Amino acid sequence: MFGKMFDKIKKSKETTEDSQSIYKDLVASWNITEMRAYLQNKNADFPMNVEGIDAIVERFAFQEKPSDKFPKGKRLLELNDNDVRVKKAFDVVVLLSSNLLLSLEGVEKLEKFRMLHEDVIEQFDKRNAQTYNHKLKDAIAQAIVMVEAKKGLEKRLDVSLNGAKTSTRT
Repeated sequence: MFGKMFDKIKKSKETTEDSQSIYKDLVASWNITEMRAYLQNKNADFPMNVEGIDAIVERFAFQEKPSDKFPKGKRLLELNDNDVRVKKAFDVVVLLSSNLLLSLEGVEKLEKFRMLHEDVIEQFDKRNAQTYNHKLKDAIAQAIVMVEAKKGLEKRLDVSLNGAKTSTRT
């Protein structure tokens, strides 16, 4: 039984780079609704994993280089986007921030998303009497606490996320 588990761990270490690029390409083709379904673990074809979460976070934090059409660079959300699309994207960020598979780098990228889209958040809050600026800040703060607690637990139990080690307790 444990042999099969360790074989899977070894295989996953070998294919991590491959799966990261696969998920990055896959998530690039998804719309926000599909990302949300993935985060709610409703996508039977692609079970939720760390690579998928990282790919989604990367897409939210990505900004293209400035161009004539987009002087600040193209972002996931723009000021003229539909309010429904913007709300769905904000809800996905809140879902991401509460996901246990989120890493510290992922939390930093979510904060980058919030700062990058600050104008969109403010405009949406004013137009719709919402408080997403506050919700997103709180969600990211809770994500930081969750990641720190996860790392503290990992240290106490002397368990790495990549494989099991024996506990230091005797």
